[in-house]
Amino acid sequence: MPTATDFEDPVHFESKGVRRIATDLPLGVLALGAVLENRGFTPRIVDSNLWYLEYVLSAPGHREGSFGRIAAERLAGAGGHLFGFSTICNSYPVSLQIAQHLKALRPDSVILFGGPQASVVDTATLRHFPFVDFILRGEADHSLPELAACLASGASPESVPGLTYRRGAEIRRNPDSPVPTDMDSLPLPAFHLHPAVAGRTDIPLELGRGCPFGCTFCSTNDFFRRRFRLKSPARLIAEMDELQARYQVAYFDFVHDMFTVDRKRVVAFCEALLATGRSYRWGCSARTDCIDEDLISLMARAGCQSIFFGIETGSARMQKIISKRLDLEESRRNAALTSSHGMTTTLSTITGFPEETLQDLRDTVSFLGQALRLPNTIPQLHLLAPLAGTPLHRKHEHELILEDICADMSHAGWLQRSEERDLAARYPDVFPNFYAIPTPHLDRRYLHELREFLQRTFRRFRWLMAALQQECGDLLLIFDQWVAWSGNRVPREQGSKLRRYYSTAFDREFVKFLQSRTRPAKGPFETVLLEFEAAFFEVCRPVCPTECEAPRVEILESDMLLDLDSHVHLLRLNGDVNRVVELLQAGLPPDESVHRPVIVATRMMTTEDVDVNEVPPLLAAFLELCDGTATVDEVLCRFESLCRPVGRLSARDVAEYALQSAYEKKLIRALRPEPDASPRPTPPQICPVDLRV
Repeated sequence: MPTATDFEDPVHFESKGVRRIATDLPLGVLALGAVLENRGFTPRIVDSNLWYLEYVLSAPGHREGSFGRIAAERLAGAGGHLFGFSTICNSYPVSLQIAQHLKALRPDSVILFGGPQASVVDTATLRHFPFVDFILRGEADHSLPELAACLASGASPESVPGLTYRRGAEIRRNPDSPVPTDMDSLPLPAFHLHPAVAGRTDIPLELGRGCPFGCTFCSTNDFFRRRFRLKSPARLIAEMDELQARYQVAYFDFVHDMFTVDRKRVVAFCEALLATGRSYRWGCSARTDCIDEDLISLMARAGCQSIFFGIETGSARMQKIISKRLDLEESRRNAALTSSHGMTTTLSTITGFPEETLQDLRDTVSFLGQALRLPNTIPQLHLLAPLAGTPLHRKHEHELILEDICADMSHAGWLQRSEERDLAARYPDVFPNFYAIPTPHLDRRYLHELREFLQRTFRRFRWLMAALQQECGDLLLIFDQWVAWSGNRVPREQGSKLRRYYSTAFDREFVKFLQSRTRPAKGPFETVLLEFEAAFFEVCRPVCPTECEAPRVEILESDMLLDLDSHVHLLRLNGDVNRVVELLQAGLPPDESVHRPVIVATRMMTTEDVDVNEVPPLLAAFLELCDGTATVDEVLCRFESLCRPVGRLSARDVAEYALQSAYEKKLIRALRPEPDASPRPTPPQICPVDLRV
């Protein structure tokens, strides 16, 4: 079902990150497609995320009805009799809306729900929504083919394990289906059934299932019944070989919450992969207490390029309360180690626990702030959602409150549509993740804005925030000062508008706020980085996600106009930005080197990433001549007068080298003159400059 509905705003739907989420391959559905094929069925897999992409990006005038109705009409026209919906918490309302429309269009069809959400709210779903016929709970590798066989033969499905169904007005739950214990016996997921698998450079691959731990907020251990299982190294490598041969995959996203729990199995896999000589790249999830320096080094050598750590809280007190029980110092050390080995390291935390105090929150924010100086880390803060069936939900299910603050932990969307909110209000037993657990010690609106603030500043102002953490040691204080300074300019009372504000109008206001701040006093790091940001905002323009770059030519002709490349700007600064970053990464204090005047070329890579490179004065002088009004010949002639011969190179050679170097580094671009442009004086003629290497 469409997780992409989390991002209905087309402005954000165009970003690469959102498109990546929207086009993730549904691994669980593909796995079930494979087991059905093995039993002689012909399944068809529909990824409604792709349909939702079409829906959101179409002109509003071309949308004939709601997405739920449109998707149901497409499904009804696709043939078939059994329609299976894989469900997760955030998109459960959309799944139900599609199913209701589909049942109205095809009353003879069988509507089957499965997946994590339906499994834990099965009886409530059948009680409230009569158009859902069956629910298969838990892992359905064995039970789904059995159910399909019963329906195909006309036999009663009431004996199928794991099935929740109706007998008259009574709702019945069969005993759970046995879980697959031999992961190697399962077929490779049916990737060939997905319409968008061709041309991908990455692909998800299931390592195993189950988690032996019992965190109070997590639904994984309930769905997989805490049965921890892994595929053998030989099977994993065989699947990687097959997928690489079939789809030319460059990267594998290993899907398993706790890959490194079985250290011996991880070592065996890495050593076997190294022995093959394959250069596969992959990423995985792990606990920071189930990994060590030797294992990290081995994983890096075997191709591990990214790792996800669920830290959950930076408070030692809260670690015990939520039953995570991580040693936070060990977590810091191992995050530093994975970062130093070049692994992209995600550090995920949560706020909004009912027992959480302001000091616990301060500890979590401090943990994330300290991680900013590790160059490959991605610190995250999420707002707690009570996931159905978890110990946390069971403990507080009678205290839940419905509010307009979205809990991103359950992927609740930017926009809460009225029909979804109405469903959540009527059926709290089906949609607990749309609710909140009261936080008596913390204001949830405060937490909501803090999350938006940190998400944006960590991405767009990473090193400035790292400097503030190192120099003042309290990012929560900075946030409090920002809230007081920004006042009513920020739409704090409206969740979706608040999110939009932080993704659009916030950046320039934040720089103005830091410039005005007097306490605590600005340190050298903050001063240098703030000067850079202020200078950058004077010249930059926003990156448009849909903007297309003009094709780059291979041969520069003499009458072409030279201009700085799109989103490239030249800044003259009184402090060395890159030196500040070096010292922050090393955890060292500032020294006199940070006050060295520099000239930098900046490039806005995305709406969040700015590339900063120092350029020598002579190259800076060349770039300043490329202002979009001078031709190649004019720029070369003017720059030649500034150059001196170097060894055997004439001043003209130096000028042409500067031209080629700037073009190859994509600092400049060549534009053809407009056809109706005013006649220009004929410049001296030279041979065209061939930029092909």
